[in-house]
Amino acid sequence: MLSALVSVPLYFGEELGWQGYMLPRLVQRGRIRGLLLGGAIWGAWHVPMTALGGSYRGHTVVLGIPAAVVTAMLLGTVMAVVRLATGSV
Repeated sequence: MLSALVSVPLYFGEELGWQGYMLPRLVQRGRIRGLLLGGAIWGAWHVPMTALGGSYRGHTVVLGIPAAVVTAMLLGTVMAVVRLATGSV
């Protein structure tokens, strides 16, 4: 319960920052470029957590960090397309 109380506001703030603020500014430079760049930035943002073992437990950092960045680029692109299509964060 404590984790949810701390995490939910952080996730909400993160989505407002990525999807609400950053994404509209990135797609001004071209939709595909903006979507991929946004995913790469989102992936880079999570590199410290991955390096500390927060993602891909049991795998080396050399494998975990690229996997996290690629996953963020793919997932971030899907989320961004939905955000742009609906106009809602």
